[in-house]
Amino acid sequence: MESSWKLTQPKSLCSSTNASNKRGKPGQWDVSRGGNDKNNLRSFSVYVPPNFCSNGAQQQQDVTLRIILATHGYGGKPAMEIRKWQDVADAVNAIIIAPMGTGSIANQKLGWNAVECCGDPVLNETDDLDFVNGVMDVFLHQLGDSSGSSSSSSS
Repeated sequence: MESSWKLTQPKSLCSSTNASNKRGKPGQWDVSRGGNDKNNLRSFSVYVPPNFCSNGAQQQQDVTLRIILATHGYGGKPAMEIRKWQDVADAVNAIIIAPMGTGSIANQKLGWNAVECCGDPVLNETDDLDFVNGVMDVFLHQLGDSSGSSSSSSS
């Protein structure tokens, strides 16, 4: 079943910064699933290690695809999770995907629809599982489009 989440703008996985073997900055990817309310417009950050693009992804070779899905805690941010996992991602040549929770109006802290936690996402019954599944679908679809094939292996 195809995800209802779609990228608002196409993204390139291997930017010139990553292709030059330098640690690049994470990119923000915006997704929507129709409608303009805050639950239909969400974001996630993607970090691509410098060697990922130089080790075959741009040459359309099969490369092992490793993904670290890093969700922040209540009050955290995707950038915090990426910084936490960046050295590991570089060492194992893994892409970090860090979804962004939704904000609580009262205190502007980002959170998730979790039991007894996290303010407005719980009160609004935000479907974070659908969002995280959509993030993975959107990313993998974009990866297949940007590599020219979807033959990347996963582990």
